[in-house]
Amino acid sequence: MSNNPQKKQKNLQRIIAICFVLQAAIIGVRGNLDALSGKPALNTIPRMIIQGVALIIKAKGAEKKDHKKRSQIYSTIDNEQWIMDNYLSLKEED
Repeated sequence: MSNNPQKKQKNLQRIIAICFVLQAAIIGVRGNLDALSGKPALNTIPRMIIQGVALIIKAKGAEKKDHKKRSQIYSTIDNEQWIMDNYLSLKEED
């Protein structure tokens, strides 16, 4: 039963990673289409750079949130295990 939440978390991470890759591909395709359609490179390239940097910042933010969430989950699991161990030891004393 403990594998199920881990599996869901891993699938969610994969979906998020795929979304970031797709967004990066869209930035590249749109930039290439703009360049091929004759838009000035001085407008197209900086916009692509800004969009790429924004995507990197979003990815780093998602990574930090995931790391924080994982540490909270493991902390909760450790606390629950400690409570159960102590409860069982108290019950054995009775």
